[in-house]
Amino acid sequence: MSDDLAVGFALVNAGLVLWGLWCYAARVRPGHSSGPVFAWLWTVLEFGNGIGHTALALSQGGYFPGVATAPLLLAMSTYLAVTLSATRS
Repeated sequence: MSDDLAVGFALVNAGLVLWGLWCYAARVRPGHSSGPVFAWLWTVLEFGNGIGHTALALSQGGYFPGVATAPLLLAMSTYLAVTLSATRS
């Protein structure tokens, strides 16, 4: 995205946040038929992000950027998965 890693990181993360907001506003919240698919996709992405940052920190034997928020991501994605599962039933 950019020769500057910090700028590239910011652009990619801004894109992910905007995509997440669009998913919620255009698909999940209005009850669109594809809403559950987008909600599950976001849940899996969030869970994978939390696991990935944790695994990278463990493999390096120390801090890795993002590991501080990984437990929050894992908790939120688990909550989303439970809620989505209950909604489907």
